[in-house]
Amino acid sequence: MSEFIRKEVKLTPEIVEFFAHIHEMIVTEDDAALTVSDDLLQAERIYGGLRDPDNGVYDFVWFPESEVQERWEFSLLADEIDEIGSGYRDTLRVKAYKK
Repeated sequence: MSEFIRKEVKLTPEIVEFFAHIHEMIVTEDDAALTVSDDLLQAERIYGGLRDPDNGVYDFVWFPESEVQERWEFSLLADEIDEIGSGYRDTLRVKAYKK
């Protein structure tokens, strides 16, 4: 497994918008948000999906730069997705992997 460091990152407006959309998908019970997968939820430079439906855990991979030099991985509960999408949270703890 690759080496990583944990770090706190600032959320971009695009990521906040992405999670606002994901929250809406969860609330409206969209199949893509409620089906176990690792990539049904996608936008430019981020993808993820529902890992644990019993506990509402979602995993995501975010490529912060258009050149894929680093990837950030993180897990969120459905409530945390709502917090990000509503603008309540502006940072996120991630595992940062270098290429």
